[in-house]
Amino acid sequence: MEKFKEYNNGLKLVVKQMPQVGSVAMGIIVGVGSCLETPETNGYSHMVEHMLFKGTSTRSARQISEKLDELGGNFNAFTGKESTCFYGKVLQDKVEDAAELLSDIFFNATFNKEELDRERKVITEEIFMDEDMPEDVCHDLVAAAFYGNQTLGYKVIGTAKNVETAQNSDLLNFKRKYYVSNNTCISFAGAIDFETAEKIVKKYFLDNFGDDRLDFKVADIKRFAPISRFDYKFKDVEQAHVAIAFESLSTGDDRLIPFKVGNIALGGGMSSRLFLSIREQNGLAYSVYSSLLSYVNNGYLELYLGTSPKNVKKAVDLLMEDIDTFVKHGFEGAEIERAKTQLKTSLVFGCENPLTLMISYGMRYLYFNESFAVDEYIASVDNVTADAATEAFSNSFDFSRCSAVYVGKECNNFNEPERFLKNKS
Repeated sequence: MEKFKEYNNGLKLVVKQMPQVGSVAMGIIVGVGSCLETPETNGYSHMVEHMLFKGTSTRSARQISEKLDELGGNFNAFTGKESTCFYGKVLQDKVEDAAELLSDIFFNATFNKEELDRERKVITEEIFMDEDMPEDVCHDLVAAAFYGNQTLGYKVIGTAKNVETAQNSDLLNFKRKYYVSNNTCISFAGAIDFETAEKIVKKYFLDNFGDDRLDFKVADIKRFAPISRFDYKFKDVEQAHVAIAFESLSTGDDRLIPFKVGNIALGGGMSSRLFLSIREQNGLAYSVYSSLLSYVNNGYLELYLGTSPKNVKKAVDLLMEDIDTFVKHGFEGAEIERAKTQLKTSLVFGCENPLTLMISYGMRYLYFNESFAVDEYIASVDNVTADAATEAFSNSFDFSRCSAVYVGKECNNFNEPERFLKNKS
């Protein structure tokens, strides 16, 4: 059972009670990420997330760490392109203590200069670490190629320059702008009822927000249009990494569930078309898959493979053949049935975890004022047919509105992915 409430100041509360578990997951979800940044502030959402754990007016960074360990459980935070979340998963009798700690870091972080200077080094190391992962570089590069200079193409972690130059006043101003009541949802899932959760929110959150309000939300931003572009980055690594992005569906699109099923059939499992064709039958890649990136008002389908530089042409040719086969014949019933079972299994497993449900319910309520509606979701998956999945994909493989990238050693074949843009229309 779940309950929802929106307060007069716009703060939202959602509670998913799970009597069968003994833990509680609690999260503070804020509707801000890299998609609301500028070139000058790219990375600020991520930096703010880090700095909230680096000391408050009543606790030092060490005292915060000690309190986290004292409470046990799982405390962390993450920043995405559209949201930032601070959360804790604890035993039932520790939930109010967890709420007090999360409230303290959320409202009272001081952004101490010495702590900020230390954290710059940590985040810079994180940037360097990402650069050492060519597959991740490929994903970031294809997003940037697909969206161009639009903010959904920005890296969440930001740029080394912005990390180096951001001042504590810059980050505090950024936080004040977006960490406001009508851009925030407090979400609970687990061994907690609505009345207990509401008392916690009133005690530790409701009146701690100021009078500022956000006059827009991520959902209000106009739909982005992708661009057709090829990009590459040479790196001294053993594999060549290729990705291509096609326009797909937003989070709220009615066709998203059949699209998700189709994505699994295309490249989401060991029996998927791309896996069988490129890896199992031809041995051209260890890692090959498709993934669906859905945002509030936009989305793209990414096809990815990693192969030897000498096999780039063969692998890309085969990928093109697989796409052509799908365009001509669509999905088959048997592969869609397998994909449906995989999607339902993933959903049910996730629903057994309070942390997963806390995030799912909180995100859905923050952006769409809706319940996550698990039973309806599963029923919708059951109703997907091969024709419905094919129809959901019908406009995706538009080669005039796609982008391709290459990451790997410089070689004669490095620009093979560019044929997606030159030879298809």
